[in-house]
Amino acid sequence: MDPYLDAGEALKIALKDRRTTVDDVPYSDRWGTFYSAYVPFFDKKGQFVGTLGMDLELTNFENRISPINRATLIAIIIGSILSILCGLQVWAFRRNQAKYASTLAEINSELAHSNEIIKKELTEAENYIKSLFPPAIGSIFPPAIGIRPIYSDWIYQSCSELGGDIFGYHWIDDDNFAIYLVDVCGHGVGAALHSVAVISSIRNMILPNVDFKAPSEVLYSLNNTFNMEKYNDTYFTIWYGIFNKKENVLKYSSGGHPPAMLINGLDQSSAKIISLSTPGMMIGCAQDIKFQTESISLNRYNRLYVFSDGVYEINYSDGKGMMTLETFCEELARPVIAGERKVKKMLEFAQKAQNSENFVDDFTLVEIMFHVE
Repeated sequence: MDPYLDAGEALKIALKDRRTTVDDVPYSDRWGTFYSAYVPFFDKKGQFVGTLGMDLELTNFENRISPINRATLIAIIIGSILSILCGLQVWAFRRNQAKYASTLAEINSELAHSNEIIKKELTEAENYIKSLFPPAIGSIFPPAIGIRPIYSDWIYQSCSELGGDIFGYHWIDDDNFAIYLVDVCGHGVGAALHSVAVISSIRNMILPNVDFKAPSEVLYSLNNTFNMEKYNDTYFTIWYGIFNKKENVLKYSSGGHPPAMLINGLDQSSAKIISLSTPGMMIGCAQDIKFQTESISLNRYNRLYVFSDGVYEINYSDGKGMMTLETFCEELARPVIAGERKVKKMLEFAQKAQNSENFVDDFTLVEIMFHVE
Protein backbone atom coordinates (compact mmCIF):
# COMPACT_ATOMS: atom_id res chain seq x y z
CA MET A 1 0.00 0.00 0.00
CA ASP A 2 2.86 2.36 -0.79
CA PRO A 3 2.07 5.73 -2.27
CA TYR A 4 2.42 5.71 -6.05
CA LEU A 5 4.27 8.80 -7.03
CA ASP A 6 4.78 7.85 -10.72
CA ALA A 7 1.11 7.85 -11.66
CA GLY A 8 0.60 8.46 -15.36
CA GLU A 9 -1.87 10.79 -17.04
CA ALA A 10 -4.38 8.01 -17.75
CA LEU A 11 -4.48 6.99 -14.08
CA LYS A 12 -4.94 10.58 -12.92
CA ILE A 13 -7.86 11.05 -15.33
CA ALA A 14 -9.44 7.77 -14.21
CA LEU A 15 -9.28 8.88 -10.56
CA LYS A 16 -10.39 12.42 -11.22
CA ASP A 17 -13.17 11.80 -13.78
CA ARG A 18 -14.05 8.33 -12.50
CA ARG A 19 -14.08 6.80 -15.99
CA THR A 20 -12.23 4.13 -17.91
CA THR A 21 -8.93 5.22 -19.45
CA VAL A 22 -6.02 3.65 -21.33
CA ASP A 23 -2.45 4.90 -21.73
CA ASP A 24 -1.82 6.50 -25.12
CA VAL A 25 1.90 5.74 -24.86
CA PRO A 26 3.88 3.34 -22.65
CA TYR A 27 5.22 4.70 -19.36
CA SER A 28 8.05 3.52 -17.12
CA ASP A 29 8.41 3.27 -13.35
CA ARG A 30 10.64 1.37 -10.98
CA TRP A 31 8.85 -1.88 -11.85
CA GLY A 32 9.32 -1.63 -15.62
CA THR A 33 7.70 -0.22 -18.75
CA PHE A 34 3.98 -0.75 -19.22
CA TYR A 35 0.77 -0.04 -21.03
CA SER A 36 -2.02 0.24 -18.45
CA ALA A 37 -5.79 0.47 -18.41
CA TYR A 38 -7.87 1.79 -15.51
CA VAL A 39 -11.50 1.16 -14.52
CA PRO A 40 -13.29 2.86 -11.60
CA PHE A 41 -15.19 0.70 -9.05
CA PHE A 42 -17.89 1.53 -6.48
CA ASP A 43 -19.29 0.14 -3.23
CA LYS A 44 -22.81 -1.18 -2.64
CA LYS A 45 -24.08 2.33 -2.07
CA GLY A 46 -22.69 3.49 -5.40
CA GLN A 47 -19.96 5.52 -3.77
CA PHE A 48 -16.68 5.76 -5.68
CA VAL A 49 -14.06 3.67 -3.94
CA GLY A 50 -11.10 3.57 -6.28
CA THR A 51 -9.67 2.56 -9.59
CA LEU A 52 -8.61 -0.89 -10.73
CA GLY A 53 -5.52 -0.89 -12.89
CA MET A 54 -4.27 -3.62 -15.24
CA ASP A 55 -0.72 -3.47 -16.54
CA LEU A 56 0.72 -5.01 -19.69
CA GLU A 57 4.50 -5.14 -19.51
CA LEU A 58 5.94 -3.70 -22.74
CA THR A 59 8.31 -6.57 -23.48
CA ASN A 60 5.46 -9.07 -23.39
CA PHE A 61 3.29 -6.66 -25.36
CA GLU A 62 5.87 -6.30 -28.12
CA ASN A 63 6.33 -10.05 -28.25
CA ARG A 64 2.58 -10.50 -28.54
CA ILE A 65 2.09 -7.91 -31.28
CA SER A 66 5.26 -8.83 -33.19
CA PRO A 67 3.47 -11.49 -35.30
CA ILE A 68 0.69 -9.01 -35.94
CA ASN A 69 3.21 -6.40 -37.04
CA ARG A 70 4.92 -8.90 -39.32
CA ALA A 71 1.59 -9.99 -40.78
CA THR A 72 0.59 -6.36 -41.22
CA LEU A 73 3.90 -5.57 -42.94
CA ILE A 74 3.58 -8.57 -45.21
CA ALA A 75 -0.01 -7.60 -46.00
CA ILE A 76 1.11 -4.05 -46.77
CA ILE A 77 3.88 -5.30 -49.06
CA ILE A 78 1.62 -7.77 -50.85
CA GLY A 79 -1.15 -5.20 -51.06
CA SER A 80 1.28 -2.64 -52.47
CA ILE A 81 2.51 -5.12 -55.09
CA LEU A 82 -1.04 -6.06 -56.01
CA SER A 83 -2.02 -2.42 -56.14
CA ILE A 84 0.90 -1.68 -58.46
CA LEU A 85 0.00 -4.64 -60.66
CA CYS A 86 -3.65 -3.64 -60.73
CA GLY A 87 -2.66 -0.07 -61.45
CA LEU A 88 -0.47 -1.24 -64.32
CA GLN A 89 -3.32 -3.37 -65.66
CA VAL A 90 -5.76 -0.47 -65.42
CA TRP A 91 -3.25 1.86 -67.06
CA ALA A 92 -2.60 -0.63 -69.86
CA PHE A 93 -6.33 -1.22 -70.31
CA ARG A 94 -7.10 2.48 -70.44
CA ARG A 95 -4.20 3.07 -72.78
CA ASN A 96 -5.42 0.31 -75.09
CA GLN A 97 -8.99 1.53 -74.67
CA ALA A 98 -7.94 5.02 -75.69
CA LYS A 99 -6.01 3.56 -78.62
CA TYR A 100 -8.97 1.43 -79.69
CA ALA A 101 -11.34 4.36 -79.21
CA SER A 102 -9.10 6.50 -81.40
CA THR A 103 -8.90 3.76 -84.02
CA LEU A 104 -12.65 3.20 -83.86
CA ALA A 105 -13.25 6.92 -84.21
CA GLU A 106 -11.04 6.97 -87.30
CA ILE A 107 -12.86 3.96 -88.77
CA ASN A 108 -16.27 5.51 -88.03
CA SER A 109 -15.14 8.75 -89.59
CA GLU A 110 -13.95 6.93 -92.70
CA LEU A 111 -17.20 4.95 -92.85
CA ALA A 112 -19.26 8.10 -92.44
CA HIS A 113 -17.26 9.75 -95.21
CA SER A 114 -17.68 6.69 -97.44
CA ASN A 115 -21.41 6.58 -96.68
CA GLU A 116 -21.72 10.24 -97.57
CA ILE A 117 -19.95 9.59 -100.89
CA ILE A 118 -22.15 6.56 -101.61
CA LYS A 119 -25.28 8.47 -100.61
CA LYS A 120 -24.29 11.37 -102.83
CA GLU A 121 -23.58 9.05 -105.75
CA LEU A 122 -26.88 7.21 -105.23
CA THR A 123 -28.70 10.54 -105.15
CA GLU A 124 -26.97 11.57 -108.37
CA ALA A 125 -27.89 8.23 -109.94
CA GLU A 126 -31.50 8.61 -108.80
CA ASN A 127 -31.64 12.14 -110.20
CA TYR A 128 -30.16 10.90 -113.47
CA ILE A 129 -32.79 8.18 -113.78
CA LYS A 130 -35.56 10.66 -112.98
CA SER A 131 -34.17 12.96 -115.64
CA LEU A 132 -34.96 10.21 -118.16
CA PHE A 133 -38.65 10.40 -117.27
CA PRO A 134 -40.57 12.46 -119.84
CA PRO A 135 -42.20 15.70 -118.75
CA ALA A 136 -45.95 15.88 -118.39
CA ILE A 137 -47.61 17.07 -121.59
CA GLY A 138 -49.74 20.19 -121.74
CA SER A 139 -53.22 20.96 -120.57
CA ILE A 140 -56.30 18.86 -121.25
CA PHE A 141 -57.25 19.64 -124.86
CA PRO A 142 -58.24 23.28 -124.75
CA PRO A 143 -61.14 24.05 -127.08
CA ALA A 144 -59.28 26.88 -128.78
CA ILE A 145 -57.09 26.54 -131.83
CA GLY A 146 -53.89 24.61 -131.21
CA ILE A 147 -55.45 21.49 -129.69
CA ARG A 148 -52.78 19.15 -128.37
CA PRO A 149 -53.39 15.55 -129.42
CA ILE A 150 -51.86 14.15 -126.23
CA TYR A 151 -52.17 14.95 -122.52
CA SER A 152 -50.08 13.13 -119.90
CA ASP A 153 -49.45 13.07 -116.18
CA TRP A 154 -47.56 10.65 -114.00
CA ILE A 155 -46.43 9.97 -110.46
CA TYR A 156 -43.43 7.95 -109.32
CA GLN A 157 -42.21 6.98 -105.86
CA SER A 158 -39.31 4.60 -105.45
CA CYS A 159 -39.18 2.21 -102.49
CA SER A 160 -35.40 2.73 -102.25
CA GLU A 161 -32.70 5.09 -103.51
CA LEU A 162 -32.70 3.26 -106.85
CA GLY A 163 -35.73 1.37 -108.09
CA GLY A 164 -36.41 -0.95 -111.00
CA ASP A 165 -39.33 0.96 -112.59
CA ILE A 166 -38.84 3.26 -115.55
CA PHE A 167 -41.18 4.58 -118.23
CA GLY A 168 -41.39 6.89 -121.17
CA TYR A 169 -43.41 8.14 -124.12
CA HIS A 170 -42.46 9.94 -127.33
CA TRP A 171 -43.54 10.61 -130.90
CA ILE A 172 -42.07 8.11 -133.32
CA ASP A 173 -43.25 10.19 -136.27
CA ASP A 174 -45.99 12.75 -136.93
CA ASP A 175 -48.78 10.20 -136.48
CA ASN A 176 -47.56 7.58 -134.00
CA PHE A 177 -47.03 8.05 -130.29
CA ALA A 178 -45.30 5.36 -128.17
CA ILE A 179 -46.04 4.66 -124.50
CA TYR A 180 -44.03 2.15 -122.45
CA LEU A 181 -43.36 1.13 -118.86
CA VAL A 182 -40.63 -1.27 -117.72
CA ASP A 183 -40.36 -3.01 -114.35
CA VAL A 184 -36.99 -4.68 -113.76
CA CYS A 185 -36.84 -7.42 -111.13
CA GLY A 186 -35.27 -6.31 -107.87
CA HIS A 187 -34.04 -2.91 -106.71
CA GLY A 188 -30.76 -1.14 -106.28
CA VAL A 189 -27.91 -0.27 -108.59
CA GLY A 190 -28.10 -3.42 -110.75
CA ALA A 191 -31.82 -3.05 -111.44
CA ALA A 192 -31.46 0.68 -112.10
CA LEU A 193 -28.63 0.18 -114.59
CA HIS A 194 -30.61 -2.49 -116.40
CA SER A 195 -33.70 -0.29 -116.58
CA VAL A 196 -31.65 2.57 -118.05
CA ALA A 197 -30.20 0.28 -120.71
CA VAL A 198 -33.67 -1.03 -121.65
CA ILE A 199 -35.39 2.36 -121.75
CA SER A 200 -32.53 3.88 -123.78
CA SER A 201 -32.85 1.20 -126.43
CA ILE A 202 -36.58 1.97 -126.73
CA ARG A 203 -36.45 5.75 -126.52
CA ASN A 204 -33.54 6.04 -128.94
CA MET A 205 -35.00 3.26 -131.14
CA ILE A 206 -31.66 1.47 -131.48
CA LEU A 207 -32.90 -2.14 -131.60
CA PRO A 208 -31.80 -3.56 -134.95
CA ASN A 209 -34.32 -4.37 -137.69
CA VAL A 210 -37.36 -3.40 -135.60
CA ASP A 211 -40.45 -1.47 -136.57
CA PHE A 212 -41.07 0.51 -133.38
CA LYS A 213 -44.68 1.06 -134.48
CA ALA A 214 -45.23 -2.70 -134.07
CA PRO A 215 -45.42 -3.54 -130.34
CA SER A 216 -44.89 -7.30 -130.68
CA GLU A 217 -41.74 -6.74 -132.76
CA VAL A 218 -40.33 -4.42 -130.10
CA LEU A 219 -40.92 -6.99 -127.32
CA TYR A 220 -39.49 -9.82 -129.43
CA SER A 221 -36.30 -7.86 -130.04
CA LEU A 222 -36.00 -6.76 -126.41
CA ASN A 223 -36.39 -10.35 -125.28
CA ASN A 224 -33.56 -11.58 -127.50
CA THR A 225 -31.32 -8.59 -126.82
CA PHE A 226 -31.61 -8.63 -123.03
CA ASN A 227 -31.18 -12.35 -122.49
CA MET A 228 -31.02 -12.81 -118.70
CA GLU A 229 -28.10 -15.24 -119.03
CA LYS A 230 -26.02 -12.33 -120.29
CA TYR A 231 -27.34 -9.85 -117.74
CA ASN A 232 -26.75 -11.48 -114.35
CA ASP A 233 -30.11 -13.33 -114.41
CA THR A 234 -31.96 -10.03 -114.61
CA TYR A 235 -35.33 -9.95 -116.35
CA PHE A 236 -38.12 -7.40 -116.64
CA THR A 237 -41.76 -6.93 -117.54
CA ILE A 238 -43.05 -4.36 -120.01
CA TRP A 239 -46.20 -2.81 -121.42
CA TYR A 240 -45.72 -1.12 -124.81
CA GLY A 241 -48.36 0.73 -126.82
CA ILE A 242 -48.64 2.84 -129.99
CA PHE A 243 -51.37 5.43 -130.57
CA ASN A 244 -52.06 6.42 -134.17
CA LYS A 245 -53.73 9.81 -134.18
CA LYS A 246 -55.07 9.46 -137.75
CA GLU A 247 -56.80 6.17 -137.10
CA ASN A 248 -57.57 6.84 -133.40
CA VAL A 249 -56.33 3.34 -132.67
CA LEU A 250 -54.17 2.13 -129.81
CA LYS A 251 -52.04 -0.96 -130.49
CA TYR A 252 -50.33 -2.69 -127.57
CA SER A 253 -48.39 -5.70 -126.38
CA SER A 254 -47.20 -6.85 -122.95
CA GLY A 255 -44.67 -9.25 -121.54
CA GLY A 256 -45.44 -10.49 -118.03
CA HIS A 257 -46.69 -7.03 -117.06
CA PRO A 258 -49.92 -5.96 -115.34
CA PRO A 259 -52.54 -4.89 -117.87
CA ALA A 260 -52.92 -1.24 -118.70
CA MET A 261 -56.38 0.13 -117.97
CA LEU A 262 -58.31 2.16 -120.55
CA ILE A 263 -61.41 4.12 -119.57
CA ASN A 264 -63.13 4.54 -122.93
CA GLY A 265 -66.48 5.92 -124.07
CA LEU A 266 -68.35 8.68 -125.79
CA ASP A 267 -68.41 10.66 -122.54
CA GLN A 268 -67.46 10.21 -118.91
CA SER A 269 -70.85 8.89 -117.84
CA SER A 270 -70.90 6.12 -120.47
CA ALA A 271 -67.20 5.22 -120.37
CA LYS A 272 -66.17 1.71 -119.33
CA ILE A 273 -62.87 0.48 -117.95
CA ILE A 274 -61.13 -2.03 -120.22
CA SER A 275 -58.12 -4.23 -119.40
CA LEU A 276 -55.37 -4.10 -122.04
CA SER A 277 -52.92 -7.00 -121.98
CA THR A 278 -51.64 -9.79 -124.18
CA PRO A 279 -50.17 -13.21 -123.40
CA GLY A 280 -46.42 -13.08 -123.05
CA MET A 281 -43.56 -14.10 -120.82
CA MET A 282 -41.29 -11.80 -118.86
CA ILE A 283 -38.58 -10.32 -121.03
CA GLY A 284 -35.21 -12.11 -121.02
CA CYS A 285 -36.31 -15.48 -119.64
CA ALA A 286 -36.24 -17.48 -122.90
CA GLN A 287 -35.16 -16.79 -126.45
CA ASP A 288 -37.28 -16.45 -129.60
CA ILE A 289 -40.58 -16.10 -127.79
CA LYS A 290 -43.39 -14.72 -129.90
CA PHE A 291 -45.51 -11.85 -128.59
CA GLN A 292 -48.93 -10.67 -129.71
CA THR A 293 -50.22 -7.26 -130.70
CA GLU A 294 -53.80 -6.23 -129.97
CA SER A 295 -55.58 -3.01 -130.87
CA ILE A 296 -58.56 -0.95 -129.75
CA SER A 297 -60.32 2.09 -131.18
CA LEU A 298 -60.47 5.10 -128.91
CA ASN A 299 -63.59 7.13 -128.28
CA ARG A 300 -63.79 10.81 -127.54
CA TYR A 301 -63.56 10.27 -123.80
CA ASN A 302 -60.51 8.18 -122.94
CA ARG A 303 -58.02 7.75 -120.12
CA LEU A 304 -55.14 5.28 -120.40
CA TYR A 305 -53.39 4.20 -117.18
CA VAL A 306 -50.14 2.27 -117.36
CA PHE A 307 -48.56 1.12 -114.08
CA SER A 308 -46.34 -1.39 -112.34
CA ASP A 309 -47.56 -4.02 -109.86
CA GLY A 310 -46.24 -1.90 -106.98
CA VAL A 311 -49.34 0.33 -107.15
CA TYR A 312 -51.69 -2.39 -105.93
CA GLU A 313 -49.55 -5.14 -104.37
CA ILE A 314 -49.69 -3.51 -100.96
CA ASN A 315 -50.74 -4.93 -97.61
CA TYR A 316 -53.69 -3.40 -95.79
CA SER A 317 -52.82 -1.89 -92.44
CA ASP A 318 -55.60 -3.82 -90.68
CA GLY A 319 -54.01 -7.15 -91.64
CA LYS A 320 -56.81 -8.30 -93.95
CA GLY A 321 -54.37 -9.12 -96.73
CA MET A 322 -53.13 -7.57 -99.95
CA MET A 323 -55.03 -5.22 -102.23
CA THR A 324 -56.15 -6.78 -105.50
CA LEU A 325 -55.88 -5.36 -108.99
CA GLU A 326 -59.68 -5.30 -109.15
CA THR A 327 -59.92 -3.11 -106.04
CA PHE A 328 -57.31 -0.71 -107.41
CA CYS A 329 -59.12 -0.50 -110.75
CA GLU A 330 -62.47 0.19 -109.07
CA GLU A 331 -60.92 3.28 -107.52
CA LEU A 332 -59.19 4.12 -110.80
CA ALA A 333 -62.54 4.07 -112.64
CA ARG A 334 -64.15 6.62 -110.34
CA PRO A 335 -64.91 9.92 -112.12
CA VAL A 336 -62.18 12.50 -112.13
CA ILE A 337 -62.95 15.58 -110.06
CA ALA A 338 -62.20 18.85 -111.80
CA GLY A 339 -58.92 20.38 -110.68
CA GLU A 340 -57.55 17.17 -109.16
CA ARG A 341 -54.73 14.99 -110.43
CA LYS A 342 -55.97 11.44 -110.73
CA VAL A 343 -52.48 9.96 -110.35
CA LYS A 344 -51.92 11.80 -107.09
CA LYS A 345 -55.31 10.72 -105.74
CA MET A 346 -54.42 7.09 -106.52
CA LEU A 347 -51.12 7.45 -104.65
CA GLU A 348 -52.99 8.80 -101.63
CA PHE A 349 -55.53 5.97 -101.94
CA ALA A 350 -52.76 3.36 -101.76
CA GLN A 351 -50.97 5.13 -98.90
CA LYS A 352 -54.18 5.32 -96.89
CA ALA A 353 -54.88 1.61 -97.46
CA GLN A 354 -51.52 0.60 -96.00
CA ASN A 355 -51.38 3.50 -93.51
CA SER A 356 -47.90 4.45 -94.66
CA GLU A 357 -46.37 6.86 -97.12
CA ASN A 358 -43.62 4.40 -98.06
CA PHE A 359 -44.00 1.34 -100.25
CA VAL A 360 -42.28 -2.04 -100.39
CA ASP A 361 -42.10 -1.74 -104.20
CA ASP A 362 -41.88 1.14 -106.65
CA PHE A 363 -45.12 3.05 -107.20
CA THR A 364 -45.34 4.12 -110.86
CA LEU A 365 -48.55 5.30 -112.48
CA VAL A 366 -48.78 7.02 -115.88
CA GLU A 367 -51.95 8.68 -117.24
CA ILE A 368 -52.37 9.41 -120.94
CA MET A 369 -55.32 11.05 -122.73
CA PHE A 370 -55.65 11.21 -126.49
CA HIS A 371 -57.54 13.84 -128.43
CA VAL A 372 -59.99 12.05 -130.69
CA GLU A 373 -62.18 13.88 -133.26
